[in-house]
Amino acid sequence: MPPFDMTRKEDNIRGKQFIKTTQIPYQSVGTDPLYVQSLTGRFVQTGALGPMLFGGRPVVPGAEFFATATAAVLKKGLADAQVSGEQLLAYHDYRFYPKQNPNDPNEPLRPYRPASLTSLKAGPLLGIWATAPFLHNGSVPNLYELLSPPEQRSSTFWVGSTELDTLKLGFVVTERADLFKFDARLPGNHNSGHAYPKRPYSHEQRLDVIEFLKDAQRFPQNP
Repeated sequence: MPPFDMTRKEDNIRGKQFIKTTQIPYQSVGTDPLYVQSLTGRFVQTGALGPMLFGGRPVVPGAEFFATATAAVLKKGLADAQVSGEQLLAYHDYRFYPKQNPNDPNEPLRPYRPASLTSLKAGPLLGIWATAPFLHNGSVPNLYELLSPPEQRSSTFWVGSTELDTLKLGFVVTERADLFKFDARLPGNHNSGHAYPKRPYSHEQRLDVIEFLKDAQRFPQNP
């Protein structure tokens, strides 16, 4: 919550600052692991891209293939559009480390990279009231249930409503013919984990936290 802990200006190529975020291993969070296992457990044949992007390796992890191939497409697109210099930095929102040799125009840029592809990011909480359903797979319909022990969360609910639940901070989940039934019992849909704090909140404490998050919109922001 504000005031945010910010990154150092000295660590950015143009002295920019960003809100610091924390990455937590998915195993520690206890979240449904299927999406991570799907990401890390797949391998891809590189084919014609092997010599160009992967040092001639015929098979690489799926996550590496996706990240490398996407980066190559983006790089070529920007080059074809003749985007360079300051405009290139702006396109990437200035998320680069400073050059080790500022006088060398050929030194490659050093982009920010996540410490791990399998960790979950704990981001800022401002505006979280508008981002239901919660967890990476959308398996929790409101903040009240997110603050509850996993066994107390809904096993099924209806998705697609745009009506805000102002008490529990989520969306209204009443069954309607035009909504989709989400089943948290299916593999990949589990609403497990995120059991914080270790000693569960009471009903009143959950409502207090929700009111705090509503009031957070009025907190002073970092310049």
